[in-house]
Amino acid sequence: MFWKPIDSRDPLILSAKAIAWRDPTGSGNKKDRKWLLVPLGVMAVGLIAAAIFLPKPPDTGGYRDQLHEDFIREGMTVYRTMEDKMGSDPYAGCLQANSEQWWFIGSAPEYAGGDSFNRTDAVWSGFYADTELLEEITSGFSDDASRLEWSNGSISIGENPDRRIYRGENVLLYYEGSDPEVGAVLEKLFGEPVADGRR
Repeated sequence: MFWKPIDSRDPLILSAKAIAWRDPTGSGNKKDRKWLLVPLGVMAVGLIAAAIFLPKPPDTGGYRDQLHEDFIREGMTVYRTMEDKMGSDPYAGCLQANSEQWWFIGSAPEYAGGDSFNRTDAVWSGFYADTELLEEITSGFSDDASRLEWSNGSISIGENPDRRIYRGENVLLYYEGSDPEVGAVLEKLFGEPVADGRR
C-alpha cells in the first residue's frame, strides 16, 4: 500500500496542535497561549470603535414614507417599489442621492406597470439629506434633461421627449414614461418639471 489514512493520534499531529494552542510561541510555557487572544481583542476593539465613531449614513426613510403617502393621497396605487443600490440612478450614479427607489404607480390594479419591471414605466426617486447638494444637482440639468453638469463632472444620456425631472424639498424624481396620469400626479405634487425632454 502506497499510502495510509491519517491518524489523529499521530504524534506529529498532536505536536502541531500543541504548537498551535498549548505552546504558540514555542517557549515551552503553556501560559503563552494568552498571546493568541491579543490580536482577537485588538480586532474586537477596532470594530466596536468603528461602529461608534464612523459617520452613519443619513436616514431618509421619512422622505420615502412621505412620498408614498403623497401618491396614495392623489389616488395612486403603489403596486411595487424597488430600492436600488447606491449609484444606480439614471445618470450612472452622478445624482449622488442618499437613497434611491423605483415606484410603480397607477390608479387601477390593471395598470400595465404594476407587474412590470420595465423601468420606463416607473418613477425613480432619489432622497437627499443635504438640500445644498440637491440644489447643485438640480441646477446642473440641461433644459431637456439629456445632460447633467456639476462640480464632479458631467454626463450625457441622450435625448428623450418623454423624460421629466421633478424636484421636491428633499427628493428628486425622474420619469420617462408616457402615462399622462402619472405625469399629471407628479406635476400636481411637484409643479412644473425642472428639466423636460420636450424642450
